[in-house]
Amino acid sequence: MGKVFSKKLNLFLLIITLLLSTWFWQFFNKDILVATLGLLATIILATYHFRPKNKYKYILVTLFLLISAIQVKTVKFSEVYKMSAAQIDLQARRYNYYPPRFFRLGHILEIKEPVQIFYKVEQNFFDVLDIGFYFPSLFSYFSLPLVFYGLYLFVKKRVLFELGLIAYSLILIIIIGIHGDFGAFIVYPFITTFIFVSLTKLFKFKV
Repeated sequence: MGKVFSKKLNLFLLIITLLLSTWFWQFFNKDILVATLGLLATIILATYHFRPKNKYKYILVTLFLLISAIQVKTVKFSEVYKMSAAQIDLQARRYNYYPPRFFRLGHILEIKEPVQIFYKVEQNFFDVLDIGFYFPSLFSYFSLPLVFYGLYLFVKKRVLFELGLIAYSLILIIIIGIHGDFGAFIVYPFITTFIFVSLTKLFKFKV
């Protein structure tokens, strides 16, 4: 009886979590396969957090490889690192600010392709950390404190596999950017899991 009650409570919390995670419903209408992968990743992530078993680890690796493939496939790299007309104009104006004796330095800092790639990756990094990108269009504002609390619980537990998976996902999305067909999809299951973990902690429900 107790186990049945616990499962019902966890299902209830999962429903609340999904109601706060509007990205899932948007994706469900757009691509049911992608939405299902995101949901499975969320459920297995939460399960592994509370019950760290190898079988869940293998499932997570498989799921995130599939999500990575979808994420990369739906991004046009030629567009990710392509400068807009406004950026090109700004680049030219900055270059012209350099005095003649520093034109070579200006060429390196403003024109060289490796430096431009670095600037783009830097921009992607700040895009990924931009809370306005996620709230309220992908997650309810009400879930914001839960996300931070869940992140704290993840870091506090210090499970290397979980932290490594988060780091991998962040590095991938920083490289390819968040402006593909599915945005920063690979990090959505983590944010959703943070919400669920927070709720289970706050209400002291056992998974």
